[in-house]
Amino acid sequence: MAEHSDLVSELNSVERMSTLDRLKHAKKRRTQQLKKFVQYEKQLEKEQHKKRKAGTASANAAASKRPAKKARNVCFISDIMLLEAAARNDLDEGKFSDLDLMVSFIIYVSPIIHCGYIQISNCLFYLGFYG
Repeated sequence: MAEHSDLVSELNSVERMSTLDRLKHAKKRRTQQLKKFVQYEKQLEKEQHKKRKAGTASANAAASKRPAKKARNVCFISDIMLLEAAARNDLDEGKFSDLDLMVSFIIYVSPIIHCGYIQISNCLFYLGFYG
């Protein structure tokens, strides 16, 4: 591919070209670009082949140098846990011993989630709070 400075210096001559000449010039540049890309791909394939040929011992050594990934534990607030449990009709996860918590959850969620009324009422029914 041509260097940036070459392309900038070439702009004046390209601006003076006719449309057909510009099209030919663009095709020529694109052909050059594709040739360079094919050469680049071949070079990458050779490097990868050399790495594979070197063996897995060096790859294993490099992998052992990487730090181990830390496990991430995600904790949700009880409001979200109750909403998810109600949406899935999961009775075991949706059980709360504190009725005040459930009432505060309903008051919190009511203005935000309009389609969650059915799931909340189902959860309350299954948990025995009304019905």
